[in-house]
Amino acid sequence: MTEEKKPKRGKDSTSTKRAGAHLTKLAESGGAPVRVDTHGDDLKLLDGLVAEGYAPSRAEAYRKAMREASARVQKKMQKNAK
Repeated sequence: MTEEKKPKRGKDSTSTKRAGAHLTKLAESGGAPVRVDTHGDDLKLLDGLVAEGYAPSRAEAYRKAMREASARVQKKMQKNAK
């Protein structure tokens, strides 16, 4: 008689499926995963933005800050082109 192995408590057996679905959805939307290494004071700033409600997650804080910075640069470039 063989014993059926029970999954360990807390083990997420769906994480691979979720990760695959996330990457598929990302690719379908024209996106791509980008690795960003953040250290020390920059990580504290990022976590502070999340803590203050600027964004719900680190990833969204990066995306939002990047969009806002890009808009400022575009506006500055348009102003200088006149």
